[in-house]
Amino acid sequence: MEIRVNIPKNDYVQPTEVRQEVVQDICNHIIFWMNKGVIEKGYYEIRIKVHDDQSNCMCLVYRKSGETFGFTSEREKDVPEKVGSNYKRIRTVEMEAVFEAMQDAGYYIFGSHCITNNEHTYVFTTKPFLGRREARRIMFGLFID
Repeated sequence: MEIRVNIPKNDYVQPTEVRQEVVQDICNHIIFWMNKGVIEKGYYEIRIKVHDDQSNCMCLVYRKSGETFGFTSEREKDVPEKVGSNYKRIRTVEMEAVFEAMQDAGYYIFGSHCITNNEHTYVFTTKPFLGRREARRIMFGLFID
C-alpha cells in the first residue's frame, strides 16, 4: 500500500549574511568592558542559557542612546518585555566572525558548559591563561539562529 502525503516543504534557511555593524558592536562592547575590568582588567564573560524546549537565542541589547548595554539569551519573544525594544538578535555566523576577529587581534577566548543549568560561558581575556587552562583557538560552538 502506498501512502501519499501532501505537506509543504520546510522553507527554513540558516542565515549566512554577516551584519558588519553587529559584529563591530559586539567586539566594541567586549573590549570596552574588558578595559573597564568589572571582575578584573582584561576579562569579560558572556553567558548563554540554552533552552531545551525552544531554539537558542542571543541578543545584543542597546541603551536608548544607542550604546550597547549587554547580552541576553532570553527567547526573542521575551526580549522586548524584559530588556526593552532596543535589541538585535545575533546570528550564529556573526558570533563566529566575532570569535575569529577577537582571536586574530590577539585576545583569548575560553569556553565552558555547565550541564546543571545548561549554560555556555565564554570568557574573553587579554591573557593566554585562565587559571591553569592554556588558551587554544576556539570557534563559537552554539547554534543560535
